[in-house]
Amino acid sequence: MRIEYHRLIGKRVVTRDGEAIGRVADLVAEPRGERLFVTALLVGPSALIRRIASKRLWLFSLAPPRVVPWELVQRVDDRVQLSVTAAELDQQARTEAERPNERLPLAESRR
Repeated sequence: MRIEYHRLIGKRVVTRDGEAIGRVADLVAEPRGERLFVTALLVGPSALIRRIASKRLWLFSLAPPRVVPWELVQRVDDRVQLSVTAAELDQQARTEAERPNERLPLAESRR
């Protein structure tokens, strides 16, 4: 699926069972060759703060953003539809939190 950054930002994210979990505030991407590929969505107010206030990184330890792996995205239209229920997403988040020393890359300034 090919989609531009500005078409994802601000979209509502909804689980398979219809629960809205927030809006896309930022993306995590990794380079593959000459292109960047999205690996996760950063969702919710904490993610928005991360995007606009990268100088105050200590805030993220208080309220880390919700990270939604790109593999869980089923489709993107007027919203981002996930392929998992809210309960499955919460379980996935708990599993991720148990992994030691894995952190989000720092937000980079935009040109």
